[in-house]
Formats: sequence, C-alpha cells, structure tokens
Amino acid sequence: MPNYPEAVEKYPMKGNIRCVIPKKYSEFRNFEEMLQTAYGKQEEIELDVLSLKTWIGEHLIDEKDSSQVGEMKAILKPKPFPDPLPMKLYIKDSHYSVDYLEVGVTRIEGQMITLENSRQEDAKIYIKLVLDLAEGRSSFNIKISDKYSHDVEANLLLNQFLFEVNSGKKFAIKMLKQGNDLFVSEKWSLDHALPDNINEYIDLLVDLLRLQESFDVTFNLSDNIDEEDLENIYLLKLSADGKARIGTYTDCKIQVSDKQSVSNIIELNDRSPKGNTLTLVTHGKTITLLGAVITFNEYHLEFQDAVLKNSNILKKKLELMEEGESVSIQFVPANIERNQFSEKYIL
Repeated sequence: MPNYPEAVEKYPMKGNIRCVIPKKYSEFRNFEEMLQTAYGKQEEIELDVLSLKTWIGEHLIDEKDSSQVGEMKAILKPKPFPDPLPMKLYIKDSHYSVDYLEVGVTRIEGQMITLENSRQEDAKIYIKLVLDLAEGRSSFNIKISDKYSHDVEANLLLNQFLFEVNSGKKFAIKMLKQGNDLFVSEKWSLDHALPDNINEYIDLLVDLLRLQESFDVTFNLSDNIDEEDLENIYLLKLSADGKARIGTYTDCKIQVSDKQSVSNIIELNDRSPKGNTLTLVTHGKTITLLGAVITFNEYHLEFQDAVLKNSNILKKKLELMEEGESVSIQFVPANIERNQFSEKYIL
C-alpha cells in the first residue's frame, strides 16, 4: 500500500467482482430492471460472489474465487430518494390548511409513485398520495399519527378536512418553496359516510383548541365526552371571555364560625329589608377537564337581594353560640322576581 497522501488519488484501489443473480430475482428481464425496482422500493440487492479481484493502480494485489472466499455476498444499496420537500395541504375556497408537511417519494413501482410525509418527525397529520401515471388516476389517504390520536388540533384538522372534501370542495398540495401546486384533486369521494354529528364535533374541537390556548393547557381527548365535560367546557368558555354564568336561586346556605361575623350579618339584614347582594369568594378553585386541571385565583358567587330566612332563630343561635362553634345561615331572595345569582371563575 502506498504510504504518502497523494497515492490514494494517483493509485486508486479498483475492484472487479463476478456475481451470480440468485433465483429470487428471476422475475426481472434484465439487470437494469432489477436495479430500477430496487431503487423504487428502496431495497438492497444481494448477489452471490463467484470471484473477487482488487488492484492498486495497475498492480493486482488480491485475487480470489468462490472456493477461497467461501459464501460471499455482494450487497447493492440503492441511492436514497431525494429529501422530502416542505409542502402545504389546503382546500380550495376555504380557510383550511395544514401549513407545513415534509413530503417526499417513498416508493416507485412502474408508473406508480407514492408520496408521503411518513419521515417527518413529530407530525400530527400523515398524508399519502399515490399517482398512477399510466392510468392518470390517484388515491389519497390522510390520518392522525398514533402519537397524536388524542390531540385536539390533530382531530380537528382531520375532521375539518373530511367534512369539507365531502361537501365537494377540491384540495391541493402546494410546494412551499416553488409556490405552485404539486397536486389538485378532481371529483373525490370518501370511503365511508361521515357521522351525522360531525358539525357538532368540529364545533366542540374548535372550542377545546381555543381553551387550550387561553389557559395554556393540553387536553387529552376522550372517546366519550359526557355531560360533566360539556358543563366544564361551558364554564371555561365563560371564564375565557371574562363572563359570569347567570341563573336563579331559591336559597343559599353558608357556615360561619365567628360570632362577630354572625352578629354583623344579622345587623346588616335588619337594616336592609329589601335584601343585599351576597358575595362569596373562594380561592384556588379548580376545574378538571380531559386530563387538564385549571386552577383559578378567585371564584365568585353572587346572590341578588338576599335576606336571612328565619332571622329570629339565628338571633337565638347567636345568644347560645360558643367560641369556635359553627352555625348554618340560610339566605333566600327578598323578592322571588329578583332572585338572580351569578358565578364567575377568575384566573
């Protein structure tokens, strides 16, 4: 072996291999077809070696045949497909889009070309486009990646796409760098009918996505959204908009363990026969929804025109009340037509 740096360029190593194509490749008409198929499927080709010769420059340095090398294999690795390109999936005449997908060729079989973003790390949506160049046909598949099967945004993207395409709109795949469409759908039909409530489900996902952003949480979608979940979604929407829930009340009970506080309540009630606004404030109240816990700084309950029920009984309780003892105080609306209450969650 030459021992100076320029030797590698001046006297490059060369080799000659004689191989036998195994029977499993007999379907191919020639070696070129076998190479093209291996490239299209990105599969290695394994050949049986009959002999091997190597030279440095014009000097033969090694020569072996199958009896000397034993069972030797030659592996031909196909050239990798080009790197995926940044693309965008969108629907014509719609606001819908998946703004960034890394789409590349993953298979070539004759005139059939498959493009996917299956190599894109951390993608929420996977697409697969198969183009039949010979027949001028194509097929398209879109799905949520397994990692994001319970992700709100991923489910919203999928369901919005299916709904809009089912309504007859065309979709397209645009190459972002070039700015032109790689593919535009023609008439399209879904394999399965959409559920009757897909509109309501999309609206629910839109609400959940907004709540995630408002409260900086991540929901884990459940297969079943129950009544308690819907109630909590409603309360969170009100809180996000800075609004209170308004209702009516028939009575309200509180526990008080301070004698002076009880005395003050009785005094205020005696001075205001038409009632007062009763406000109860709780700190650290939480709402749990789809695996996320939202903690609020304040929770306000307000009762309009509240008066004591049985104030005489409460006065007797106050006379007998000992330090540290707790008494129940009940309020009712002074006027049944003015019995509004409100509750508000404040971050």
